[in-house]
Amino acid sequence: MRIFTNLALALILAVALMGCDKDKKKTTPDDPGARKSGSVVVSSKGAKMAKCTKTGNMRMITLDLNRDKKRDRWLLVRPGNRKVCHEMDTDFDGKPDLSIRYFDDGITRAVIWWDLDHDGVFDQVMYNRPDGTKKRIEIRPYPTVKGKKASNKWKPLIWKYYRNIKGKGTVIDRVEMDKDRNTYKDYWERYEGGVLREVSWANAGDTDEKPKHWIEAPEEGKDKGYGGQDEPKKTKPTDKKPKARK
Repeated sequence: MRIFTNLALALILAVALMGCDKDKKKTTPDDPGARKSGSVVVSSKGAKMAKCTKTGNMRMITLDLNRDKKRDRWLLVRPGNRKVCHEMDTDFDGKPDLSIRYFDDGITRAVIWWDLDHDGVFDQVMYNRPDGTKKRIEIRPYPTVKGKKASNKWKPLIWKYYRNIKGKGTVIDRVEMDKDRNTYKDYWERYEGGVLREVSWANAGDTDEKPKHWIEAPEEGKDKGYGGQDEPKKTKPTDKKPKARK
């Protein structure tokens, strides 16, 4: 049944796109209004998702796949049938739980957002490179109190970074985490060629985002123990007797 639904969706979208530019003036690919509407503002501290909103000469295509008289697919295209963004309500509760933004070519997916627990708040995002390969994934924590809705403010708990290696494709490069949920990273994993090589972590409550402990080559069981800037300095033993107090 799912296969037939997907085929039907593809056919409907194709027919809709065929006529989306009729009787409309052509615009340049660098239309600032068009670029802004489907953008995702990214910073070093996280990301902010922009709504899939129609502006300028864009066209919004909507579908009702389960025929409950409620829209559950929103596809925004710019002149030339180039996709800007695509939002989906996969569980038919009236709220989008999957959002896709595209690069300027209108084909390659740039950013994908998921609401995995269907609580109305997006909790995972994946950033791709212009060639379509995976670059980074950010995951935010679920609410710690059962039944409590997550905050709309984007505060990731896990960051996963990927790299492309010839002959291997896209592999994991490193992982960073905020385990104590104080908004500062305190746990790190380093990979080489997709193989875990080092695990390091900070002390609970640290805010300097610097490791204090680490294990190298964890798959071999080699423990390098404790280390870091605040490691107590080792003193060499001496045969000198302490001076007597006067």
